[in-house]
Amino acid sequence: MNKVLQRCFREQILCEIIYLSDNGEITKRCITIKSFTSDTVKAYCHLRKKIRNFKVENILSAFPILGNGELFRTTDNSIENIF
Repeated sequence: MNKVLQRCFREQILCEIIYLSDNGEITKRCITIKSFTSDTVKAYCHLRKKIRNFKVENILSAFPILGNGELFRTTDNSIENIF
């Protein structure tokens, strides 16, 4: 997953994450990554409309979103269109 986060940061690609909050709530977020370390991702959250810090250990999945609104597809075409 770190490679996905790195690519989204490097190329400034919108990233969809599934996130587990500290209180146990699972949410889907679209984020634009501003910086990250091995522990924390600092990103603009399009759901909350502000900069948020996400714990890497609480990111359950991460997928780059292409400019046309599709999730990045793997070579076996296993990721479906989100719109």
